[in-house]
Amino acid sequence: MNIKKQCVDMVQREIDILDRNLTIGRAYKIKKLKDDGRSKDSYLEVEGVLEKKYEHHYLFRNYRGIRECFLKKDFVIGEYEIKEVGKKRG
Repeated sequence: MNIKKQCVDMVQREIDILDRNLTIGRAYKIKKLKDDGRSKDSYLEVEGVLEKKYEHHYLFRNYRGIRECFLKKDFVIGEYEIKEVGKKRG
C-alpha cells in the first residue's frame, strides 16, 4: 500500500468518526483557525444548526437563516474546529 493511499484512508477514517459524532438538528460553533493551526485564536466564528450531511461537506443554518457549507476534510486537517453548543433552538 503506498503512502498516498494510506493518507487518504486515514483522512476518510477521521471523517467517518466525525460523521458519527455530529447530529442533525444540533447546534455547533465552528472556528476557522489561524494559518499555524495551533493557535486557538480564530478569525472566523460561525454558530449554526447542522441541517444536512453530504458526501464531502456539511450544511449549517445560522439563527438568521443563512446557510453555510464546510468541507469535512477541513475539520480533519485542522483548518476548522467544531464544538457542539446545544440542541436546536426554536
